[in-house]
Amino acid sequence: MQKLLSVLIILHLFTFAKGQSIEKYYEEYFNEALPLSNGDYASLISFVNYRSEHIFQFVRFDSKGEMYYKKNLQTGTFNPVGVVLPNDDLVFIDNNANIRKFNSDGELLWSKYLEIPEWSRLFIDNEGNFLIFGAAGYDCNLIKVNSEGELLWNKVLVDFTSITAIEFNGGYVVGGHKVNAERTNPIGFVQYNKQGVVENVNQFEINSDISGLSVNDGNLYATTSSGLLLMLDENLDTVWTKKIAGSIGRSKGNDHGIYFYEVSEASYYGSFTSKKIDFEGNLIWQTYRSVAGREYIRDFSITPDDSIIFVCSTEVSSKSNLLFKPNKNTEVLNVKEEVSSANKLYPNPVAEIPYLT
Repeated sequence: MQKLLSVLIILHLFTFAKGQSIEKYYEEYFNEALPLSNGDYASLISFVNYRSEHIFQFVRFDSKGEMYYKKNLQTGTFNPVGVVLPNDDLVFIDNNANIRKFNSDGELLWSKYLEIPEWSRLFIDNEGNFLIFGAAGYDCNLIKVNSEGELLWNKVLVDFTSITAIEFNGGYVVGGHKVNAERTNPIGFVQYNKQGVVENVNQFEINSDISGLSVNDGNLYATTSSGLLLMLDENLDTVWTKKIAGSIGRSKGNDHGIYFYEVSEASYYGSFTSKKIDFEGNLIWQTYRSVAGREYIRDFSITPDDSIIFVCSTEVSSKSNLLFKPNKNTEVLNVKEEVSSANKLYPNPVAEIPYLT
């Protein structure tokens, strides 16, 4: 069984409307805190007890970050990530290749075993199906399961990695970068229909990773690890690009905008800046987070009240208070770049297994 390092977790809740912040430390290990409709947060955690046994629990935090509810799980789960459904049920996947559904009290509703790549993620589409996406070596998988966890299809993209995915234009789009011998690693996008058939592919000569995808008003928005925001039309062609940050760790979007965090290589373990932009790339707000020691972000979630909740691993057992001050007048780089969309998928018509060229 995979060993689990004993690390401290720090949970930050930034409430921009009220200018409040919460900083809490936990001995337990978890990847993310998922917001529920009543203002609570839920997660799956693990820790090592005094007998050196791994204990796994379903937990809930209140709006102040206090862990007030715990329910022991009969089976363990490592590195779980999940989604919240409209009725506050939760679905998690983990490195043990399980997909499991719980109600908001941690009662297990069902559990399925799937061949899921490590470090996968998932989202729910508008029909209630779950899409799981993740990398396995230099290839990646897009897996679709129904609302009961039954496998519908599993697609492999060869020599394509560091992926993210989203529902778009009546199907699903996967974004990532091509792995090649020249180490140029250009970014690319593959669109599937709901049945898992490839319908469109586009590639751009940008040497980077896709850090997140968002959809708004029929357009696709992609952020790259090099700090670019791309607006793509329904054909996956570029409408415009804009430089919005020096680097982007990961981004997520909703109807109100795109949220991400910026991390520089020099300060990766010491600081990060969380930001929200509109769909033209204009800055709405940002907050700067500085720490005294090594710390890195495991994941973040968007809350219904326009907040971000971060879960970070840290090696520091004591920290100074976090001072939060919103900044609404931050200058944004207003640079547009034209990006070539000439490279397409071959062979044409596409085969069952797509190859980016």
